[in-house]
Amino acid sequence: MNKDDDRTIRLPERLVHFAETGRPNGREWVRRLPGIVEQRLDAWQLELRQVRDSTFSFVADVTRADGNAAVLKVALPEPGASEEIDALVFWRGRGAVRALESHRSDVAVLLESAVPGTPLWDIDDDAERLTEAARLLPRL
Repeated sequence: MNKDDDRTIRLPERLVHFAETGRPNGREWVRRLPGIVEQRLDAWQLELRQVRDSTFSFVADVTRADGNAAVLKVALPEPGASEEIDALVFWRGRGAVRALESHRSDVAVLLESAVPGTPLWDIDDDAERLTEAARLLPRL
């Protein structure tokens, strides 16, 4: 992105509330988050399209310099967050979305866009959800 672009990073209210209430260093992370997002947009040459209403991580639809859609995710720096990025990098798109870029110290990852896609938690039937998850495991 061009540094001259006028963009304001809108943080979802649910994310701010979650981070600031009971998360160690949550207020500090919320204060720093717009700058982290700006750095990733610039470093990875991304155009911010839409910030998703998320609770646990900053998630936004973006466009890469080559015109392809992707998803920027910046997680709250807490146990397990970096390991998720490591797993996605290791799996290389087998059974999960592919990590296109990652920045471990920011707990940031650029993910391929998975459209259409159905999150497992959107499947109401427990048996169906478990069956679908088990079907993916061998691919990981």
